[in-house]
Amino acid sequence: MKDHERNLVKALVATMRAEARAARDAELAESEVRPLALSEVKRRQKRASLVVLPVLALWIASWFGVIALVRPSERSGWYMVLIFGYFIVSMAVFLAIKMFIYDRFGVRCPYCGATIDYVELTGKYKPDPEDQRRCATCNAVMIDLAS
Repeated sequence: MKDHERNLVKALVATMRAEARAARDAELAESEVRPLALSEVKRRQKRASLVVLPVLALWIASWFGVIALVRPSERSGWYMVLIFGYFIVSMAVFLAIKMFIYDRFGVRCPYCGATIDYVELTGKYKPDPEDQRRCATCNAVMIDLAS
């Protein structure tokens, strides 16, 4: 694919996304639900992080506990399978607990109730502000970036 064709496809996709967002905004225009202020979202996430950080510390400490308990009697592949399996399962449990804590602190979309995890990135990984202010589940504007 040539550069001008790629640019044409990118422009077409951007136009389609803009039209879809405009249609979703028109759909929700009659709603009385106000988007959350960015400062409020950050405040709620900061409050929730005070609970999430000790849970994260316990999760990481549990790795060392499992490594100490599951000592290999001989060098075999099963030792690493157990450690890796525990890592995968414990990661899923930690993320579920994190989302539960965020739900409890009210960091959720006002339309569909999905959990909000607002992250500010800078540099080349900085996301589009329009994507940051919309819910990933229902695509509604849920964060007012101006406030």
